[in-house]
Parts: sequence; C-alpha cells; structure tokens
Amino acid sequence: MEASPSLLSLNVTDVTRLAQEAVSAQPAKLRVMGVTMGNGDGDYAEVIIDLEDCGKQPCRMSVGVFRNAPEDTVRGEIVKRLERHIREHGA
Repeated sequence: MEASPSLLSLNVTDVTRLAQEAVSAQPAKLRVMGVTMGNGDGDYAEVIIDLEDCGKQPCRMSVGVFRNAPEDTVRGEIVKRLERHIREHGA
C-alpha cells in the first residue's frame, strides 16, 4: 500500500473504525483488539485483530497500514490481509 504525503493522516479512531468495518464484512468471527502507532513513522499504524476459533495458530494478527492513505485504501488493505489469513489459517 502506498502512502501519499499530500493527504491528511487518519487518526487512531478512524483506523479503528475502518478495521471494524473490514472485520464485520468477513464471515469469520473476528475482533479488533486495538490500533497502535508504529515507531519512527507518524503515519504508520498497526491494527491488532483476534480470530476466534481459528483452525491453526496464530490466532492473532497484525495489519500494518499508512494513516495518510485514503480510507478506501486502508480498509481495502485490512480486508485483503484478513482474507489471506483466513484462507491460509482458517477461522
């Protein structure tokens, strides 16, 4: 995912909302545990997601996103990573 320096950064609440939207669109039982800012780069954040009743470890995953990307890009990156994790590990 590419970041764009010309856009205003999403705040943690925005990233959490986008992650919850991405999680709610999945058939698996998922829960957003939190969002944390990355070290050193003010526009980078990590979304922590628990996968309940997953078929194979790890049952917690982290998705890195850039907060200065458009909302659709951030949501899309989270969805893409969730779908890949569910496909590879089950949930």
